[in-house]
Amino acid sequence: SSDISPNAVDVKSKLESNLLKQTSALPDKLPDVGGIVPPLPQYCKDKRASDDYFMRSCKPLPFDKLLQMARSRAPNMDGYKDVLLVQCSLTLQQQHVSLVGPRNSLLWTLYEQECQRDYGWIPSFELPREGVVLDFGANHGIFSVLVAKAHPQLSSILAFEASPPTAFFAQENVLS
Repeated sequence: SSDISPNAVDVKSKLESNLLKQTSALPDKLPDVGGIVPPLPQYCKDKRASDDYFMRSCKPLPFDKLLQMARSRAPNMDGYKDVLLVQCSLTLQQQHVSLVGPRNSLLWTLYEQECQRDYGWIPSFELPREGVVLDFGANHGIFSVLVAKAHPQLSSILAFEASPPTAFFAQENVLS
């Protein structure tokens, strides 16, 4: 005897069938986004070199100073009192950005964005005038910040982050 009702199995089968139809209709190759994508910088050859490069644009940020300069209301940040926080001012994908966050996770996010280009070359995105961009799992908000700077014609960028402390850093970065 099965714990799953026949109706649930029917729904699951229909969902799987619809998913297969939708994915089979996808093109084999993604369209060219256009624009010139520059080659990776020298410092992207390894993670340590990129960390050294990015840290030249960062300075330590004491926890109490972060809370004093905060533009948004901080959640419970007890777990961050002993974490090395940094404040960075740098150029990333041809956009000047100011960022705050825990040193190690911020460095990893910078590496992903600049060196691995997980989300592509943001300045070359073709986005509609007054369009809306959704950023799910915003982390430190770097993607949202870069999209906003590279595409000021957008009407909205909605960033979502589930972790309250991480969402706090995203808010601070978006508001800076």
